[in-house]
Amino acid sequence: MVKKNTKQIVVDEILVNEKLINILMKRVTTSYSECAHKGKGKSNPDSDRYQLEYMLIVLQLGCAWRELSVLKPKYKPDTIRKKYNRFVDLGIFDDVNNELLKKYDNVKPHEDTKIKIIDSTDIINKNAPNDVTWFGKKIKNKRAIKVHLVADTNKVIYSADITPANVHDSKKTEDLIENAEIPIEGSYHNNVYLAADKGYISKGTADNLKTKNIILTCPPKKNQKHIIKTKKRTEALEKRYIIEFVNNLLKRKYKRINNLYNKKIRYHLAFIKLANMIIILKYFQQNNIKLPI
Repeated sequence: MVKKNTKQIVVDEILVNEKLINILMKRVTTSYSECAHKGKGKSNPDSDRYQLEYMLIVLQLGCAWRELSVLKPKYKPDTIRKKYNRFVDLGIFDDVNNELLKKYDNVKPHEDTKIKIIDSTDIINKNAPNDVTWFGKKIKNKRAIKVHLVADTNKVIYSADITPANVHDSKKTEDLIENAEIPIEGSYHNNVYLAADKGYISKGTADNLKTKNIILTCPPKKNQKHIIKTKKRTEALEKRYIIEFVNNLLKRKYKRINNLYNKKIRYHLAFIKLANMIIILKYFQQNNIKLPI
């Protein structure tokens, strides 16, 4: 594998962001065309593209909308925030993320479908109402939310959800599988292995997942009996570290995800989907796969 220099990495980042903006603009145009028939507003392509660029800047810098004034954009930061909220409400980010996930699911190697990884990470509340946050174990004496993720071995996120920090990991397992953008389920003699840490151990959850041919695979507890060890389970557990890379990536590279400023959770969740779109597009770029949209 050829190691890229810093200049090449920056160029690749710019190209991916440009591709993402082009894809989003197609969906924005379609959405506004539908709205225009209902008399709910028109699209200004130049303005929308310009503001999308600043949305990606906020995602990567992790700043609050008001702090964009330092960069002196053409539009007021609050105008860009309202445009972002409108795009979320129109379902633009959801639709594009779903479309990219479907294309990715069709082109990825078959082996990548057999292992999924689940985990959660806590994020400190900066400006959200207290009713969507609570005190958790990981961040002491501070209100926080918990971001739950299901990803594959290529760091692509299949499902994401946000809860107060005191919600136990195992309570969201079935919801994450059920609400995945692409159905996660195995078939007879071709199970999907869901790798997780010890916090997800639950006999009831494991039994329910088995009905979908999903095997919940966790490291055993010291006092746990009837431990089943197979080659595939061991392989799944060896891949569990990848979800820590995903959490790290979201917090350090897409810094807005690590700062809860949004007063409505769906607006924060949309930033995770924006980051996931970039991850998928990078996968296409690294594997020389033609952009499918």
